[in-house]
Amino acid sequence: EAGAAKVKDAKSVRDREEELPGGVLRTTDLRGASGTLVGYALFATNGPILAATFKEGRVIALESRRAAEEIVKRWNEATGDKSLPAELVISTNPALDAVLPSGFMPYYGYGAGIVRVAIGDNWESGGTNRTPMGDILFFMDKATVVANGKTLVQDGKLVE
Repeated sequence: EAGAAKVKDAKSVRDREEELPGGVLRTTDLRGASGTLVGYALFATNGPILAATFKEGRVIALESRRAAEEIVKRWNEATGDKSLPAELVISTNPALDAVLPSGFMPYYGYGAGIVRVAIGDNWESGGTNRTPMGDILFFMDKATVVANGKTLVQDGKLVE
């Protein structure tokens, strides 16, 4: 449904659009993150790799693990909510390969089992984080996600 009735009460850009191919679970309600997140900074396994260290819900360090020095530099120079988690996306579309033989993750990582985490700005998804740098994305193709004791993704595979 992409008609006027659907968008009448929209609160964010995502409420006003229809993304095809569909198939993600998305939230901007991320709190209390701790630990280190490592992921691809582009939707390709041959792209830059970043590591973000979280403490008490904020990124306290961002480092390049492979060819991501420019992204780290941009983050270090940024202001605003650059250190806040912005969005968690779990891709669920079984019609898309998670990763093609070339290493490319189709349509921003919408293949089933891809986990995407963003830090920084999240206005597009209706969140309150604002930073002029925009967001920094982390794509993970072999992640495990557990929420409230229930495993949702195990080693990059959706758990039924």
